Amino acid sequence: MGKGLTSDLIIRENIGAVVQVLAWALFASILFIHPVLTWTIVIPFEFWTKQTITICLLIGVYILTGRVFVPRLLIHGRYVAFTASVIALLLVLQLYSFGYDAFTDLPRMMARAWGIKLKERKLDLDMFMFFLTLMMVGISTSVSLIGYYRLNTYLKEQSEKQNINAELLFLRSQINPHFFFNTLNTIYSLTYTNVEHSRESLLRLSRMMRYALNKSEEGLTAVSSEVSFIKDYVDLMKLRLRAPESVALEIEELKNGATVAPMLMLPFIENAFKYGSGSDEQHNIKIVIRQSVTHLHLWVSNYITKAVDDSHKSKVGIANTTRRLNLLYPGKHQLDHGRNNSDNTYFVKLDIAL
Repeated sequence: MGKGLTSDLIIRENIGAVVQVLAWALFASILFIHPVLTWTIVIPFEFWTKQTITICLLIGVYILTGRVFVPRLLIHGRYVAFTASVIALLLVLQLYSFGYDAFTDLPRMMARAWGIKLKERKLDLDMFMFFLTLMMVGISTSVSLIGYYRLNTYLKEQSEKQNINAELLFLRSQINPHFFFNTLNTIYSLTYTNVEHSRESLLRLSRMMRYALNKSEEGLTAVSSEVSFIKDYVDLMKLRLRAPESVALEIEELKNGATVAPMLMLPFIENAFKYGSGSDEQHNIKIVIRQSVTHLHLWVSNYITKAVDDSHKSKVGIANTTRRLNLLYPGKHQLDHGRNNSDNTYFVKLDIAL
């Protein structure tokens, strides 16, 4: 645990202790001190002693309930034991109240101070002590249960976040890097025919690899950066095609400042080149990226070559990306994809709420 987190926990614990001390001071002042100070009689010392002991006992009830009875009994479903423990506390404080009064003769002292005749007291309940004890048990139980469920919820959320982050890292690592190797081979062949073009392509590929490495650990990236990556990817992939002009990339209305999870659009575009380009047929790939104020839209369509059979297509890339979308944009995205048999094309339509 880092020093900053440790210091933060210490500060929170100290603040909680200070708040509890102030709360008990206010409680004691309102119920035990302030009303008594308004009396116009000489208050015996034994009365103040009982008030002090009562406050200490109520604090003990609060701590015992919150630290022992609730976590060890109530939370674990031991309701009978919890109820019996509360009843035992009520009895103990009743015995204390009656025993202290009998030992110090406090009722007679108070009657003398008020100038009234003392009524003969029977062994009955001290209702004031009874309700105070129940109130302490109720407050301590409520605070402890709220704290327990808040902590449990926090730990559960942290565990889920860790699991999601681990899954996202795994899914991100599954992005197929084969285009890097294929592009390197293409650039290598260019070194024999067009050296200047090969240099520009190497620079573009280097920029893409740097982006892929740096952004893979980040949660969000600028839409403009993601689109620049897509542009470089499309330009490099066009080097491998016999008819690069058949690839159409349209980018509309990019807004500055908008962010998106990196490498989300690549698998769909990668599949378009993988399954929409063939060496013996004309191919047609269309990619449209459009951003409104609140949404990012992607449209990808490609002609399905005869050399590729649907049954042999790898769906890992799309499956992983779909899972990433569900984790990163739950309820904030819409994905449609499928084959259009009328013109033998495959389409992907993605809408993300930014």
